[in-house]
Amino acid sequence: MLYRVINQNGYDTISPDNPTYWPTHPNRLPDVLDFFITSGLRGIHSLSQVLNDLSSDHNPVLLRTSLDPILELPPPILTPGYTDWNYFAQSLDSVIDLRVPLKTPEDLDEAVQEFTLAVQRTARTSSQPPTPKYNTQSINLPQHIRLLITHKRRAHSKWQRTRYPSDRQHYEQLAHELRSELSSFRSDTYNSYIISLSTHDRSLWDSTKRLLQSHSTPSPLRHPDNSWARSDEDKAQLFANHLRSIFQPSPESDPIHSHQVQEYLDSPLPLTLPPSPFSPSEVTYAIQHLPRKKSPGYDLITGEILRHLPRHAILFLTYLYNAILRTTYFPLLWKFAHIKMIPKPNKLHTQNPLRTVR
Repeated sequence: MLYRVINQNGYDTISPDNPTYWPTHPNRLPDVLDFFITSGLRGIHSLSQVLNDLSSDHNPVLLRTSLDPILELPPPILTPGYTDWNYFAQSLDSVIDLRVPLKTPEDLDEAVQEFTLAVQRTARTSSQPPTPKYNTQSINLPQHIRLLITHKRRAHSKWQRTRYPSDRQHYEQLAHELRSELSSFRSDTYNSYIISLSTHDRSLWDSTKRLLQSHSTPSPLRHPDNSWARSDEDKAQLFANHLRSIFQPSPESDPIHSHQVQEYLDSPLPLTLPPSPFSPSEVTYAIQHLPRKKSPGYDLITGEILRHLPRHAILFLTYLYNAILRTTYFPLLWKFAHIKMIPKPNKLHTQNPLRTVR
């Protein structure tokens, strides 16, 4: 019945992404039961948010509205806008010191940290803030529609003052005419946009991608005691416990075989030549063949930044790699990684619903 009323009156609905109802019964699943029904807010930007402040089975929902787009924090990036790569190379060349000692694991950790910070600082100072891609100003309406809006506002103001039926009839007539003109203007604008799409400038591909892109909603998760993880803090703790439980050494199934393997590893081996050291040309070749669209790691250093490293930076990286071979120690900072949890199909609410991707 509510769906029929919304369609008949042309209302809109605004719902949050997260559930608003958290059942206590173990066989029931969380769902979105609380949402907003709006009318006349199509030109208003909105953002709904579930508040986990109450301990009841229903959570309140906060709706924010604004005439301007409600901006969300973008993902962190070292070079968000135009980057002066010549300035980047010159600045980084001037701060890198090739005379640092690389004899101990502590020296390696300190050198990697200083190099990473130098690249991050130089990349930020070499990049300019991006130009906003949205337009916060109103749409450029035709002159006759602007005149209709002015006449309608004046008629509405006059009717509020006089309350004459004739003034109300004149106001409603102008409002109906304005709605008709706006509908025709939107239709013509959309038709012009469709006609302008082409396969030569990727506009057709980008438009199709936006239409077919599905919006994924976060899946509710259970604790081992079958209680629901509502807040982001609860989910983070659940992820941490899950990763701690799976990243464990494999159990020893055959002690005799394990003992033989350990004895073989501890036995003395004939002397062999040390591995060949890396050269700057090999490091440059590896950097130039990195995937261009590969996402950055924990340090936010992308392949594009690495491809613009100056000669001193390439030499310093070569020294680091050879020091790793010499000391058989891998720097601690390079062991950090982002782990993304991906829901398993048909296991969205179980205690082991996720697989990890580094």
